Amino acid sequence: MCTAIFLKNKNSYFGRTLDLEYGYDEQVVITPKNYKFTFRHEKTPRRLFPVIGMATVVNGYPLYYDAMNNHGVAMAALNFPGNAEYFAEKKDFTNIAPFEFIPWILRRCKNMTDVREQLKNINITDTPFSARYPNTPLHWIIADKKEAITVESTAGGLMIYDNSIGVLANNPPFYLQQLNVTDNISTLPGDFESPSRFTRAAYIKSKSVPGKNETDSVTQFFHIMDTVSQVEGINVKNGKYVTTRYTSCMNQHKGIYYYTTYENRQISAVDINKTKPDSKTLITFPLVNKQQIFLHCVNK
Repeated sequence: MCTAIFLKNKNSYFGRTLDLEYGYDEQVVITPKNYKFTFRHEKTPRRLFPVIGMATVVNGYPLYYDAMNNHGVAMAALNFPGNAEYFAEKKDFTNIAPFEFIPWILRRCKNMTDVREQLKNINITDTPFSARYPNTPLHWIIADKKEAITVESTAGGLMIYDNSIGVLANNPPFYLQQLNVTDNISTLPGDFESPSRFTRAAYIKSKSVPGKNETDSVTQFFHIMDTVSQVEGINVKNGKYVTTRYTSCMNQHKGIYYYTTYENRQISAVDINKTKPDSKTLITFPLVNKQQIFLHCVNK
C-alpha cells in the first residue's frame, strides 16, 4: 500500500509513502563511496557513488526502500504481490537479488542513459537476503533529473516502461495503471486501493502549482503525498492498522532527503553533501518520530 511520485519544476523531486502495519526500525542511511558493498552473484562495481535513503540496516547491510545518489538518480521499491517473478541465476546475465537492485543501480549510474544500459542485461534472482528476511514481491520506479521509468520483473521477463506520468502504486502492473488513469482521470476515486491512489496522485500532481522556492516546492510535494496517505483506522491488515510510516521527498539537484513520519508531521532533512564523503562505514540517522509542535508564547 505505497505510492511514489516524480515531480519536476525548478528542481526535480522524487519520493514515496511507505504504508505498513508495522515497522522495521527504518532510518535515513548514507552509504558513502568508500563503503564496501558486496553482492551475492556479482563483483563490486568500479563506480561507487554515495547513496542516501531510507533503509533497515541488518548486520551492517542497508536494505533500502528508496534512495538517491549524488548525481540525482533516485529509485524506490514498491510492493507488487501476485505479479513479481524472480528467477534462478542465469549465465551471461547480470544477476542481482531484489534487495540489491537499488544499490546496484544507484552506486554506478549517473543518469538514465546509464540506468537503461544496466537494465539491458539484468536478471532479478530469487536469492533472499536471509531466512528471516525472505524476498518481497517488488517493482521499481527510477528517475534521474529529467525522466522516470518503471521496472517490473514478471513471468514474461524484465519489463521496462517509460513513466511520463511520474507515479507508481502497487498493483496492477504498470501498463494497466496507465490505462486506468486514462479512463478515470476525470472522476477522482476516494478509496485507498492502488488504482485509486495512482489516479489521484497523477491528477493532483498534474494540477499542482510549482513552488516559488525550495521550501514551497518541498511543502507542495508533501501536500500531494498527503492525498494518498494511510490514516490509522482506514485499513486493517493482520489485525493491525496500516499507516503511512513515513513519506519521503528527495531534491535530486541538491542531494537533500526530506521526510515526515506518521507520528511527526514536521519535515526533517538530511543533506548528503554535509556528511563525511570519505567514510568507509554507513552513516545513519534515526528517525525523528516525536511530534514537534511550535507553541506560541503569549506576551505578558
